[in-house]
Amino acid sequence: MNYLKPLFITIVFSFSVFTRSQKLDADITMEKKSLIILQSDLNNHIDIANQILSIISSQATSLGRFEIIDNDPVKILDGAHNISGFETLFQNLEHLYKDNHFDCYLGLKEGKKYEKILDFLSQIENISINIIQDNSFYNQMNSKHLQSYLEERNINFEISPIEKFHLSKQHSILIGSLYLIGEYKKEFK
Repeated sequence: MNYLKPLFITIVFSFSVFTRSQKLDADITMEKKSLIILQSDLNNHIDIANQILSIISSQATSLGRFEIIDNDPVKILDGAHNISGFETLFQNLEHLYKDNHFDCYLGLKEGKKYEKILDFLSQIENISINIIQDNSFYNQMNSKHLQSYLEERNINFEISPIEKFHLSKQHSILIGSLYLIGEYKKEFK
C-alpha cells in the first residue's frame, strides 16, 4: 500500500491545478488531511476525479473509517457511535456518493447520547432512518428511546431487523455500534 502514497501525492498535486482553492479547517488532524477530497470544477476531468475518489475511498477504509462491503448497491458498515463519527461518515458520503439516497440502519449501545445523533440524521436530506429492532446485538439501547424521540419530532422511521440491511437492494449504511457491526459480520459474512 505504501507504493500508493507517492502516486496519491502526485495525483492530488496534479489534480489541484484544476481545482478551486480550498481552505482547510483548523480542526482537521494530520491523519484526516490525507482523506480530504478535492472537487473539480471541470467536467472533462471526471476520470481523474473517479480515480482519486477510488484511492481516497480505499485509504478511508484502510484507516477504519468505514467499510464498503458492496458496490451495487453500495453497502457500508460503520461502527461510528458518537456525533463526531456520524459527521465524518456523512461528510465522506457527500463527496463519494453525492445526491444518492441511503437507507440508514441505526443501532446504538446502551448509554449513548442518541439525541444529537438523531437530530443530525433527521437533517440529512437523502436518507431514510431505520432503527434496528431490539435484542439484535449485545448491550443494545432499547429502541423505545429512539422511537419516542423521533415520534415527538414527527420524523419518519421504521423498525427493522439487521437482515433487512443485508437483503436490501438500496444503497444502505449499518451504523451506530461496533457490537452491531460485529453481530452483522458474525451472522451474514
